[in-house]
Amino acid sequence: VAADSAGLPVAGHISVGGNSRASRGLEAKVPGTIFVDSVEQVDADMVKEWSCLFTQVGLVILGAGPPCQGVSGLNVDRRGALRDHRSSLHVHVPRIRELVRKAFPWAQVHSLMESVQSMDDTDRQVMSDAFGSLPWAIDAMGVSLARRPRLYWLTWDIEASEGVSLQPPEQGRHAPFGTVTLTGKVESSRYLTPGWTRTTELSLPTFTTSRPRAFPGRRPAGLNKLSPDDRKHWEEDAFRFPPYQYQYCFQVHRGDEHRLVNIEEREV
Repeated sequence: VAADSAGLPVAGHISVGGNSRASRGLEAKVPGTIFVDSVEQVDADMVKEWSCLFTQVGLVILGAGPPCQGVSGLNVDRRGALRDHRSSLHVHVPRIRELVRKAFPWAQVHSLMESVQSMDDTDRQVMSDAFGSLPWAIDAMGVSLARRPRLYWLTWDIEASEGVSLQPPEQGRHAPFGTVTLTGKVESSRYLTPGWTRTTELSLPTFTTSRPRAFPGRRPAGLNKLSPDDRKHWEEDAFRFPPYQYQYCFQVHRGDEHRLVNIEEREV
């Protein structure tokens, strides 16, 4: 999507992941996508086949988002970047990057990896060491209604511009990542259902996956911050999201009615 928005002529797209529903959605958006079930299956022969299909490309971008559950600060049972079977998949990023460089010697090869900013210092350093550089911290709240603090590891240089200011990373424990600050004009009415407005001007919390259940998870985040009414709302909503998402200050309202942002508004 970003390449298309930038006007780049995209020669092809390869998607690695095992979610069939996500694959169907992607195929509808990007016809002709090549699908691979798992990142472990990617080897030298497979990448060489790709290079035979795309002999005219001048740039190959390897984008990766290793599952973050094993390092997320929201997960009290997280096992870390090396021990969690999902988050440990980050080690395949530099592996596949080298395979692509060998198979596409005529093209530039760049890579991008993303994960949650809430990981601890040790996991962040593990991922930085594997990728080969320090990350940038970027939060979408400057150009959106919601926060989304994330870390991005890049192999290309970025520059400040209108609406984009940089504080570069520096080697050392006191500056483990750089910061990119985004600013733009954000109008609530372009996101929300007509007639509804934000309860406060606070940015909405990071959206999480809807997981309705009969009982809350272990040590749910933000439970101690809920008012009795907010807690009742959380319980009646089948504990679908972390408790802090149900705080009144993070909701939208229409007169005396108040609610969480709905799925259509989240998509926008």
